[in-house]
Amino acid sequence: MPESFDAHWLRLRADADAAARADGPYRALAAWAGDITPPLRCIDLGCGLGANAAWLAPRLPGPQHWRLVDHDPSLLAEAGRRSLADASGEPAATGTLRADLTDDLSSLTRGVELVTAAALLDLVAADWIDGLVTACRANGAAALFALTYDGHFASETPNDPDERRVRAAFNHDQRRDKGFGPALGPEATRYAARAFRAAGYRIHLGRSPWRLGPESADLQRALIDGKAEAARKTAPDDRTTIERWAHRRHQAIQDGTARLHVGHLDLFAKPPEPRR
Repeated sequence: MPESFDAHWLRLRADADAAARADGPYRALAAWAGDITPPLRCIDLGCGLGANAAWLAPRLPGPQHWRLVDHDPSLLAEAGRRSLADASGEPAATGTLRADLTDDLSSLTRGVELVTAAALLDLVAADWIDGLVTACRANGAAALFALTYDGHFASETPNDPDERRVRAAFNHDQRRDKGFGPALGPEATRYAARAFRAAGYRIHLGRSPWRLGPESADLQRALIDGKAEAARKTAPDDRTTIERWAHRRHQAIQDGTARLHVGHLDLFAKPPEPRR
């Protein structure tokens, strides 16, 4: 069973996610969607609270049909209560499906034009991405993957001498099995780009970093705690270094001087033109 994320964390990151999205992939997505015979049928994998669909829907033409998929019933219920609207302000048809994303992706994605997910790819294994590419290609579907961690985080102020070791330990933890097999972690977007390109897709990549300042103190605290916990698991001999780093970061947050950069990548994969 894939790992779950609690609703508090998803709410905490929502504003940072919305502000971080790259321009290029979404311009390409909107241009592609404008050529689709309506309705535009979309599936959001690992939808959580539905924030990804809520961000995308008003930037795409209608009519739209959305299927929101998650294995967590409480998150799925809340996502299903969202009201989605397309670029013209018309309501989008929305349905929910409780499903395990390790199930047959071909069946799960059949009949849709757009497969999308946010903050998902770094959790999955290469075989999972290969299967998704195969399913998308068979269905002629485009794919949009947002906010995938790329392995970079840095305390912009103040600079921290121990951060490189903490980052290395955290990134090592990102590659453990999260329920899909050994995770690709920071390499996931680049792997997916290669796999889609090999299947004939045109790739549009963009950087979507979080740039967090004093106004994001709660999110910074949660990130520091999460990164320290993960780093301790993979580098127990560096526990003192990790604790020292976390203490300094929390002090900087308390002082109102902490600024944190967390790297992400957005990917839009445009399907090849059908053969005539």
